[in-house]
Parts: sequence; structure tokens; C-alpha cells
Amino acid sequence: MIKRIFIKILILACLGYFLGTKAEAVNALSWPLARHDSKDSACSNAEGPNIPQLKWKKKLDGRIFEEPVVNSRGWVYAAAGNSLYGFDVEGNELFSSISLAEEVYSEKIYSLGLSADERALYVGLETKEGAAVAAFDAEHGFLKWFFSDIAGDAVESFNVSGNILYFGTKLGLSGEGGKFYALKDEGSCASLLWEVEPFKDWNYISFPFSSPIHGDGLFIAAVGKDSKGKETSGVLAVDKNSGRNLWQDAFVRSNNIFKGPIIVEESGKFFYWVGDEYLFIHNTSDGSNFGYYNLKNKGILPKTAPAAADKNGNIFLLVDSSLVCLNSKGELLFKTELQNNSFTLSPNSPPIVDSRGHIYFGDSVSYGDSYGSIYAVDEKGSLKWRFDTDALIASSPVLSPDGSIIFGNIGGNLFVVRDRKPFDLQVIYPRDGSYVGGAVPFLIEIRDEGDWEVDKVRVFVDGFLNEAVMLEEERYYWEWDASKAVTGTVYSIEVMGEDYSGAQKSFNLNLTIDNAVPTGNAFYDGEYKEGTASITLGDTVKVYGSSFDQDSGVKRIILLAQNIYDGSHSVVGWAYNDGLEDPFSWEIIWTEMPPGIFKLYCLVEDRTYSAEKTLFIPGIGIRGNFCLFEVLSKEGHPLLFKWEEKIMDDDDEEDQEFPGDEPQNKSSRGRGRNKRKVQEEKSFEEDLSEIEDNLNLEIHFPFDDLTEGKETEIVGFLWQLGAVKGYPGGVFQPHRYVTRMEFIKMLAVCLELKPEENISLDFKDAQNIPYWGKPFIGALVKRGIIIGYPDKTIKIRQNLNYGEMELILERVLSCQGIDKELGCGHLVDVLLKEKGNLWGKDPNASVTRMDAASVLFYFIDMEKK
Repeated sequence: MIKRIFIKILILACLGYFLGTKAEAVNALSWPLARHDSKDSACSNAEGPNIPQLKWKKKLDGRIFEEPVVNSRGWVYAAAGNSLYGFDVEGNELFSSISLAEEVYSEKIYSLGLSADERALYVGLETKEGAAVAAFDAEHGFLKWFFSDIAGDAVESFNVSGNILYFGTKLGLSGEGGKFYALKDEGSCASLLWEVEPFKDWNYISFPFSSPIHGDGLFIAAVGKDSKGKETSGVLAVDKNSGRNLWQDAFVRSNNIFKGPIIVEESGKFFYWVGDEYLFIHNTSDGSNFGYYNLKNKGILPKTAPAAADKNGNIFLLVDSSLVCLNSKGELLFKTELQNNSFTLSPNSPPIVDSRGHIYFGDSVSYGDSYGSIYAVDEKGSLKWRFDTDALIASSPVLSPDGSIIFGNIGGNLFVVRDRKPFDLQVIYPRDGSYVGGAVPFLIEIRDEGDWEVDKVRVFVDGFLNEAVMLEEERYYWEWDASKAVTGTVYSIEVMGEDYSGAQKSFNLNLTIDNAVPTGNAFYDGEYKEGTASITLGDTVKVYGSSFDQDSGVKRIILLAQNIYDGSHSVVGWAYNDGLEDPFSWEIIWTEMPPGIFKLYCLVEDRTYSAEKTLFIPGIGIRGNFCLFEVLSKEGHPLLFKWEEKIMDDDDEEDQEFPGDEPQNKSSRGRGRNKRKVQEEKSFEEDLSEIEDNLNLEIHFPFDDLTEGKETEIVGFLWQLGAVKGYPGGVFQPHRYVTRMEFIKMLAVCLELKPEENISLDFKDAQNIPYWGKPFIGALVKRGIIIGYPDKTIKIRQNLNYGEMELILERVLSCQGIDKELGCGHLVDVLLKEKGNLWGKDPNASVTRMDAASVLFYFIDMEKK
């Protein structure tokens, strides 16, 4: 057998020369040994999952009793049955499973570990001919070397420091074994450095737990039977380089047996071990007893499991159904009762600790349909979560560099459980610290979609919960009526998203109420005659005045010009608050207006954000409180500006210069001349007297995504009624589907029905109705127009279909119970005539917003149109 193994090693070693990769230093986040590191602390620098989410699971051929090991790249190595497996971070096979029975005639795998450079995977074995250690290439899976020149039945566990393996062998029935070895990895072979035989007088000896290392000290832990046949435990410190004793005497205790590996704490001053009744603390310098903690409860012998220690020296161990935390002096910090009747402590799945002091461990019990679980407890002792599996867990979990928990069960399943990826939520507007007033739109965006789809988005205002409506994928909208809120009040608002798993994400912002309108005045600083001021291209218009808003302050001032002939208006200029003084003054070069007679206005905009108080002017948008006032003369009289470009003769063109400008080149001289039709029949004074009475600035709310014509007429009319408001950005989205809630509000407003706030809404899903929608639904429910579905739901978030819209309109047209309020009989013919354009569609198809608006347009009384 040995000859065949040697031939395999020789061939594969040659192959390894070409396939080998450059050695990498072990990352502090890897988990290369059963208890993580050479001190057996079971403490990682990674952070474990906050909410568990299965990343991947593999079904292996055999039961899993040994802890997996993980390298710095997150590659996972596991043993199941008598085979080895390797997977990359995504769960892809690194190499085909290796049958150790065929490869090295193994009968049982006892332990796994990685070399310091992560190029070799070590396996402790029991073979047909006794104890052995094998090394495999960690990336490609070929055998690098096999070492069996040792006495004993099996290599149960080992520790690794650099390229040296330290392990003991179990004393066999033949009387051979019971020794401890240091084996050097030479790359393609291994060589023995030293061997010692501790506890020679024992009748039986085993080294089931790895022996921790601190500095040059190696602490050999053994269990067995003494010369009288009594069960006993012992620890001996030796120099890891030579094997010579560091203590004068070994520490031996026969009344408490090791329940797991001993642990050297971070400073190296003490080591701990758990026995049947006590946790013992010893000095590493000489093995003397430093302290202990009694684990017995009212004299009852407890069940215990191996311990773990964090970076602060705190010790974590399982006692019966509790997790106990002690400090380095053995003082109790907390004791957590798992309060799970199904929990049974597993001595084979001891706790591990992450960088935050959070603890992870498994249980092993067969009950009902569930067989084993991994538990997570935070640094204060509170249970975080439990992850259930389908079989007993007979090994400790480990942590990967990305914080995933990795473990196996005796069902042969290897699990990688990562932290659940959360969604991220952002409030696009209003922004934190904004001034708001009137109707306040909230646009909420889901970013970085998590593992679970977002179920709902809610807004908490003044203790009330409000449901936001989905606008489109990953965007939600809600409108807050702040018109009655007291100006100057600061509201703390929480926007919370929740996915279907129940995980939540919150965004908090403070908004200041400002329902006050800013004020101001402006004057023309120039000469005028008979109420007019003449200007020409390039002239400077000087304006001065004052503006203020006691609550939110002035954001900017905009100067507008209206052509009194056609009512058109243009923006002349504006200034933001950081460039304003009170009083303010401007100098505006008149270069952009067409010839005509103009009236000037100042528009003062404050910092308030509102959906109601909105203006859209070509080239500029205003959303919030504002005031509009005329630019007057110095004496406070109305003032008009007459601009009439001078018409030049061709002979004068060469020498003509524009006032206030540098001389123009020939290509730009005479800009705009002969473009205005000179009115000869009427004087300026006659024109003025004819139009002055009706002079005003009309600025209409446009929806930028609507075409001119019937669409604009229909939607604009409904907007004036308040039946539609559009979406942020000045768009109507005519092709978007209308929800049942949106249509109900539109219909109730068009019918001018009184909102009914006290109507009981007994729908099963009434909790989904936003607070602002309840009065509209109540008004239609009261009159029998909305009755809900047969299953007693209203499905308010669902898109309205054409069949449902027809049914609702038929109830309206029947005027059941609303004749006096509606007077709709004369609309029937008009409606039926118009609806012929709509009803050629699938009754189950969703209604577009434009179609809904078109139908409702014809529900309005002709006189109101």
C-alpha cells in the first residue's frame, strides 16, 4: 500500500510544480483550523450575520462530523463520510470529491486544517495500518504527501504553526501510540522534527482536542485513564521547537475531564478549560491554578461543551440549556437561557465568537420535524436568531472572511449562511431640514434591492401611520396635507420600508412648517413719462426693492416681463439668496425680449416645498410659497416699458452702434429690425387705454408630457377641479395605469361629493387604505357606488380594469341615491356617445390615466365646463 501511495505522490508532485500558485499569507479573517487559530480561541475578526440568509447548500456523500475550514478567499473545505470536498466562495467545486478510502486507504477522517500559506489541506486519519497525516493541494485536490511513520491508531486533531504540524496519536489496542509529534511540511514530503511521550504512566491516552500554541509554548492536552484505570485529564507545556518540557510538572486532574480544547487567552497569561463541574483558569507560566467557576446548579452535575474566548479575554461556554459568559477572572457577566424546550446542548458543536463578541453555536436534538439548529446571541446575551436544519449538528460552526456561517450536519448537508442583504431606502424629496407647507409630496426610492422584495413603504407623521403608493418599480409616492399645521413647527418624520421577510429600513428627516406667504416690493430706478419708460436693445433696467419671509426666508427673486399685446411672459433674470441683500438692487441688460410694450413683475420665492403652490414658467420651475408684485415707479405708480427697436436706413447701418453695447460686427448689426409690424391706426395711448383694465399675469400649470389639443384640455380641466395633481416634475404620465384608489378620488372630486370621514369601512384589507383616501371611499360607499369584492376586500392598490370602471360608471349613471346631488340624467347620452371610444378594449385590461381622465371629463356638468 505504501508503495502505491508513494508512486501517486511522485506523479502528482510533478503535476503540482506546474499547477501550483504563488503562496499567499493567511488572512486574519480565514478559519484554517477547527478552532480557528493556534490558540484555539474560536474567535474570528469577521462579523457574523445579523439576519441569516442561506447562500448555498451542498449535499455531500456521508455524514459531517468535522468542522469545515476556510481560507482567506472564502474557499470551503469539508469532510463527509470518508471523502474530501472543496468549494469556492460561490459554491462551485474546486476539484472532484476525493475518496480517501481509495486514495490513502483511510478508514476515518478525524480532523482538517490548512497550511499557513493556504496551499496545503491537511487531514488527520485513521487508516488500515494505523495513524497517518495526508496533505492535498488546496486548489486542485491532488495528493502532495502522505506520512504514516508514527505509532498509534489515529491522528485525532492537530495544530499548525508556520509549516509545522503538531499532533498526538491515540493509544491503540496493540499498546502502540500515545505520543506527540512535530511534523515539518517540506512541500512534496514531510519530515519528523521531534516526538515526546507525555503521561507515560497512563494505561490509556488520547489527544482528541488540538493543543494551543502561544509564543514558543505548546500546551499538550490529553485525556485517558491513569494507572488505576480512573478517567483523568492532563496538560503539559513543551517548547514547540524542541519538545522539551517548560513546566517542572504536568497539570493532572482526575475528578474533572476535559470537555473540549483548552484555550490560551489573548495576552497569553492564562489558559482555560471546561470540565464536568468547573471552568478552570491556569497560569501559562507554570500550570498553577489561578481560579475557577462552579458550573453545577444546586448540586446537579451539568452538561457542558467546549468554550470560546473573545479578544477581551471573556469566556463563553454552554452549560445545560444556557449560554454563560465569564470574564478572565471567572466572574459571571451574563447567563442566557435559550428558553427553547427543544434545545439540547451539543458537546460537539461548541460556541464561536465574531469580532463584535456575538456568539454562534449549534444544538443537536431530534424533535418533531426539526433536528438541529444554529443559534446567534449578541454580546449582551440576547438571542438574535436561529437557523434550523434537517439533521443533527455534530460539529462547530465556523466563520468565513465575508462573515458567513459555515457548518455541516449528519444529514450530509453543508450550509453557508450569509447576512441577509438589506434594501436601501432614500427620500428623494423633501430633503431633511426643508421648509414645507400646504400639500407636501414625498418621493421615496428603494435603492440596492435586497434579498427580499419590498412589501410596503410607510410614513409616520405626528404618531400617525400612512401608506405610500407605488408609482413605479422601486419608487413610492405619498402626499402630506400640512396646510393646517402651525407655521414654525418642526415635524420629525420617519419613512420606513419593510420587505416580505419583515426586515425594515428607516429614513428620518425633520421638516419645518411654513404656510406663510413671503412679501416684498420693487421699483424702477429710472426716468419715465406719462406712465411709461422707453428702452431699446442693450439698455440697462435698474430695479430695487425689498423682500422677506419671516419663517423660511427668501430663496430667490425672479424678474418677469409680460407683453401686454399678447399676454406672453418671459423670465428676464433672477438672483438667489446668497447674492441678495435687503433691500436688493439689480441691473438687467435688456437683450432677450422681442419688441413690444411690457409690464414687469417681481416674483419672490421662499424655501418652502409644496405640491399645491406650484408654478411652471418657461425655463424655470417654482414649487412652494411665493408672491407676485408689480415693479412700480419710484413714486409707487404703475409703470409700463415701451421698447421699439430703431429702424435703420441702409446708409446708416455701417456706423450704427447699440446703446450700452460694444460695436457689433456686420453679421449681427440691426438684430431684430423690421420684425415688428408698426401699428399706424392706433396710438400707444389708445392701445394702453384699451388693454390696461384687463392686464394681469396668467401662468398656467402645464404637464410637460401631454401633447397639445384634447389631452391638454381634458387633464387641465380636471387639474383645475383638483381631481388630478400629476406627479413630481410636472408630468401626468398618461400611459401609466390608474389604481383603484386614484380613480375613486378622481371620481368623488368630479362628482363634488362631500367626503365622509365617519363611514365604517368593513373591508378585510381596510388597513391598506391611506388616511387621505378614506373620506373619498366613504362618500362612494355611502351611495352604493363602491361595494368591494365578493371576498369583502377593496384591493385599493390594485390597478383598475376597464370592466370595473364600466360597472362603477353604470352605478353612477343610475343615480341611485344621488339624484339630487348629481343631476346627471342629461349627461347619459353624452357619456354613452363618448364611451364608445373606450369600450373596444379588453375588460380585464388595466385602465390608463388618460382614459380615466377622458371618461371623468364627460361626467362634469356642462355648465361647469
